[in-house]
Amino acid sequence: MRLIVLVFLFLFVRMPAVSQPPSGLTFHDAWTVPYGDNETPEYHIYGIMSNLTPKKDILLRAETPLGKSLVFETLRASALKKIVVPVETLDIPAEQVIFYDPGRTRLSLKDPAKTLKVGDTFPLILTFRYAGIVKTTVDVKRCCGDIR
Repeated sequence: MRLIVLVFLFLFVRMPAVSQPPSGLTFHDAWTVPYGDNETPEYHIYGIMSNLTPKKDILLRAETPLGKSLVFETLRASALKKIVVPVETLDIPAEQVIFYDPGRTRLSLKDPAKTLKVGDTFPLILTFRYAGIVKTTVDVKRCCGDIR
């Protein structure tokens, strides 16, 4: 009888699921800083790109209702200063996690429709060649955590 109860418990009682990392292609933990913290009237968007598929992908386009001009940019160091270079698309390597943070590649929202403040959020839609559309939410926060 005890064996039957143990078998029943093993087969029919659900155990808590073990947390799995996100699969496929995702862009998460997206953030930007308030307008006043930027040197120019634009928002630089950063986050974590995870391509846990066996296939390289290409980020073709980014959209948000806050503005029509979202541009991919990469920062390159020259002998005297960093240069911002616009790029048409971004290659997303297979089976990689990429951190987009200040000083590297970013999305720039130019000519935003409104000014954002800390605590605001807005939607971001990314279009990839193979993965298709990936949606995320961008948080507006102080760079590197709230210092106040």
